[in-house]
Amino acid sequence: MKDFFNEFRNDHRQIRDLILNLVGAFIQNDMEQAATLIIKLSIVAGPHFKFEEEVLYPELIPVYGPQYINKLYIDHDLVIARIRKLIEFIGNGQVNEKECNAAIDLLEGLLPHLTDCEGLSIMVETFQEKKINQIAESLEHIRAKHIDLIDWAENERDRNIFSIQTNSK
Repeated sequence: MKDFFNEFRNDHRQIRDLILNLVGAFIQNDMEQAATLIIKLSIVAGPHFKFEEEVLYPELIPVYGPQYINKLYIDHDLVIARIRKLIEFIGNGQVNEKECNAAIDLLEGLLPHLTDCEGLSIMVETFQEKKINQIAESLEHIRAKHIDLIDWAENERDRNIFSIQTNSK
């Protein structure tokens, strides 16, 4: 049971560090480093988002109500759109100053959802041990599939994919 909470928190820490390192890569205009980091972010976030949307969020509807849980799904929509836009920037090679600033804004916009999700675990702690163990097993099962965020969003997720426009040109 403790392992679930540690793993959930460590996912958020890993994602936080990858986001902050991506900010640094854009500040340095190091698109090679940014490409490596965005791949790592997608690999970590894929199973985590799949788990949250398919297992955790439905379990939390009785606690938070459907409106707040829907907000979390919409937050994921926006995170995915932001990451897709970042991949577009990175794919262009060197980016100009406006594009770097837009990328940094996109990355900074990911952090509030990260801190919101981190707080969900204190509500999961109130669940019965059997339910927590089922949730933990689901996380383990989803991780074993090794699906990255973009692949999951485009091929498995049953929601429309947003697109983000920036004034970066």
